[in-house]
Amino acid sequence: MRIPPRIRAAARAAARAASRPAAALAVAATAAGLLAGCSAEPDAAPENPAQTTPSTGRAPGADSLAAGLAFPMDRYRITDADQRTLELARNALITTCMSRYGLDYTPPGPAPASGLPPYAHLYGVDDPVHASVHGYRHPADLDPHAYSRGEPELSAEERLVLHGDEESARPPEITHDPEGEQPAGAHRTGEPGSAADADAHTHTHSDAHTHSDAGADADTEAGAEGAPAPEVNGRRVPATGCYGEAQLTINEPGTDWVDPTFIHQLEDEAGHAADDDPRVAELLGEWAACMAGRGYPDARSPLTAVEDLGLTDIMDQAAIAAAEHDVACKKETGLVARWAAVDAEYQERVIAEHAEVLADYERQHGERMERARAVLGR
Repeated sequence: MRIPPRIRAAARAAARAASRPAAALAVAATAAGLLAGCSAEPDAAPENPAQTTPSTGRAPGADSLAAGLAFPMDRYRITDADQRTLELARNALITTCMSRYGLDYTPPGPAPASGLPPYAHLYGVDDPVHASVHGYRHPADLDPHAYSRGEPELSAEERLVLHGDEESARPPEITHDPEGEQPAGAHRTGEPGSAADADAHTHTHSDAHTHSDAGADADTEAGAEGAPAPEVNGRRVPATGCYGEAQLTINEPGTDWVDPTFIHQLEDEAGHAADDDPRVAELLGEWAACMAGRGYPDARSPLTAVEDLGLTDIMDQAAIAAAEHDVACKKETGLVARWAAVDAEYQERVIAEHAEVLADYERQHGERMERARAVLGR
């Protein structure tokens, strides 16, 4: 059974967000903003966030069937400790940059880790206790830090200096392709809170290495061609703003720079390939048969269960009942562990296929962390 690629990509993006729900990945935000020609702004909270304290009294994800899952690509994921260091360094650079323009600005601090298993809900709802209270609501949505962390109200002048002249900034040119293919352009990634938009994961591996002229242009004047660059307190504003300048300082993207979202792209490439594996089709058939036996004949995949069942409120009583049966069928069929085993096999394959690029990425990440620690005086 083929799962729609966008649904699969969204599920994986949600799993990544659960592990680091509050922050733009300090590295991936560069791809999200700077490689698109402008800097990125923080996520906004939903108008009606879910309650943050489950009535069960248990931590979200405590009973998740995904607890303890590990994958080969994990070695390339940025740890929570590294993420915090990157954010602190970025914030220190932003504060210094803003002060050059006579502006007193303090960025929101790093959010605490969510405490969720890194792969919670990767295969749909997977915690029986959570399902009994919140239905199909993703546990990351219950975290008050999953969205905006209190970005201060900014004046037009402060916004210009922080984010640059977004209307006139131009995307960098792609000039290097290690695979020998025609440049396909920089990643189109999502908001910094999500590390990468689902559409970003449909690119081919030729997008892995990108060249950003922005590394040399951090202090380039903003403003459209022929137009004077905007100034604040007598100083010209860099096209990327202080946010972008800080990102560029930490990342130093060059001719062989590996876009950090490439890691997520490979995860999804492996996941999509696993979706077509006969073992997954058999597994989904077993899960669907279990759901049919429990009164849900329209359920065809745990990743599309809400749509399959026509649920309009993912937390009402109907959704809660369906989610409880969904988790029970995952337990009965061993879906999470079996599907994860297939995913792991395909991850090993993409790692072998892209070993050289991944080695570059590991080296560059080590250098990135050295620069971040130097900013912090560590």
